[in-house]
Amino acid sequence: MQCVFSLLAGTLFPAIGFADLFVSSFNENSVQRYSDAGVFMSEFISANDNGLNLPHRGIFLNDGDFYLTSAGDDRIMRYDGDTGDYISDFIAGNGLLDYPVDLKLGPDGDLFISSQLNHSILRYDFDSSTLSTFVSSGSGGLSQPSGIDFGPDGNLYAAGRASGSVHIYDGDTGTPVSGSIFATSSGENFGLEWGDDGILYLANASGEIRHFNSSGTALGA
Repeated sequence: MQCVFSLLAGTLFPAIGFADLFVSSFNENSVQRYSDAGVFMSEFISANDNGLNLPHRGIFLNDGDFYLTSAGDDRIMRYDGDTGDYISDFIAGNGLLDYPVDLKLGPDGDLFISSQLNHSILRYDFDSSTLSTFVSSGSGGLSQPSGIDFGPDGNLYAAGRASGSVHIYDGDTGTPVSGSIFATSSGENFGLEWGDDGILYLANASGEIRHFNSSGTALGA
């Protein structure tokens, strides 16, 4: 199971099979749980739990556990998906992680992570338990990647917070696709998500969510 929508910094939307809404409180270092009607239910992960530092986005995986980026100290943390109890640091002390922001499962079952401050995208292989660089630093003009998602074409799309563009990378190799700028948006870009309707949704620092069709044509906010 995985989160299906995570557009805004610090916001976790319902996972497949869940009716609840999980919201990371970036400034309070916690995760709150709400009903699908927006009613507060509980603090799912308590403030500063096991050093949680600047949580951004999380994902429920097929094991039922909840994986959360702790951007302030370069960790991916693992919590029980039912209780929110801390299990372990899933990835920590690895020199590749530098302010991790977004998490996405790829079509191959690997976990992809945007590493914002070294301008790269990482790949975690569950079979070999190894973390490696998938999109190298600055490749294709990428600067401070935030939201990432795989498109209907199987390619990886990344919102460059500082570059102001949505970049496209080959979903198998991580190399820039020809004409690798899919779209541009004024100001900083944050979250990015492909909807089931074939529309790409992009959140920016102006508080807007922009819409783009599969050709990169802007459809408005």
